[in-house]
Amino acid sequence: MFMKTSKKGSVKKSASSKNTKFRPNNLFDKQRAILFVAAFAVVGVLVLLRSQAATLRLADFETGDFSQIQSGNPTLQAVNINPSASAVVIANDKAYDGSKSARASIPEGVGNKYARTIWELTSPWSEGTDIWYGQAIYLPVGFKNAMQSYFVPMRWDNYGSSSNDSRGGISMWNDKRFRLFRLHAGIDSTETPLVGPFDISEGVWHWLEVRQKFSQSDGAAINEVYLDDVLIGSSTARNYFGVPITRLRNGIVAMGDQTNALDLWLDRLSIGTTKLGQLSAPDTTAPKVTISSPINGSSVGRNTNIVSTATDNIGVTKMEVYIDNNLKSTSSSGSISYAWNTRKISRGAHTITTKAYDAVGNIGTSTVTVYK
Repeated sequence: MFMKTSKKGSVKKSASSKNTKFRPNNLFDKQRAILFVAAFAVVGVLVLLRSQAATLRLADFETGDFSQIQSGNPTLQAVNINPSASAVVIANDKAYDGSKSARASIPEGVGNKYARTIWELTSPWSEGTDIWYGQAIYLPVGFKNAMQSYFVPMRWDNYGSSSNDSRGGISMWNDKRFRLFRLHAGIDSTETPLVGPFDISEGVWHWLEVRQKFSQSDGAAINEVYLDDVLIGSSTARNYFGVPITRLRNGIVAMGDQTNALDLWLDRLSIGTTKLGQLSAPDTTAPKVTISSPINGSSVGRNTNIVSTATDNIGVTKMEVYIDNNLKSTSSSGSISYAWNTRKISRGAHTITTKAYDAVGNIGTSTVTVYK
């Protein structure tokens, strides 16, 4: 390399000497850069694979259908219904961690009733399988009073694949309390509690998750039940009868002496090799509702404007106006107004109630009494 002198006597650097600081001319630098990029990519792939392996199945119903249950296996059934009036449908009125859930419903009347989703297990659970399965569950207020027998919201079995039937999971018994159970038609005729009893309260979402390591031997099995991420009971009692488990069902299984209608909501169904856990604490805060017009105890004229607003820790999705328990108007926001013509109403006291709803189904109300 040589130096050139300009006409003015200044010194120029040759073209080959420009920006050498930023050029990867060194073979070692190139190899080091390539190795760094490759290592970063490998780490990303490993993290992704680990995440996918930990959660084998997940259905939160945000797709608006049952495709997450059916995906990858054309024999999967979104619902298994008997009698035909039972149903499992996508619901927009309640949700655990998004905007949608699945509502399971059975009608009044006699006969065994099923309203549930079914996951066919591509790898059956057997001796030594260590698995986690869970769901968010919402029992409406009054559900337990409507229960007349027992029902099973989450059950594994091998029904249809073996004449030697084996089943287990979570069940609510006649005392309105829940248990983790096992049942083998060929060995015993009554459910044997593995964990429980425990309570699941009504009117709020709960995250229910179970870990089981399957074994035919006491002491070698693992049975753990978590409610809202809190371990509420465990045992090492045998939980498996040697027949591979091929299905996991979520929803309602109610026997013949259940004649009352039932509804419940499910969300975030999961199967995994590690604990999934709740995404966040369920929202149990109801909207706060205020009626600014008319004022409680006031007299109303011929035309009265009803004005109400609501606030919520997450957000208000709907408001309603009721006059003497009759729905008069709805709104899809946190405010509502209704022009009330009182000309034809009777003299005396009348009640005005406004209701506000949030995305998970919490309801707030406000009521005033007015006079004509």
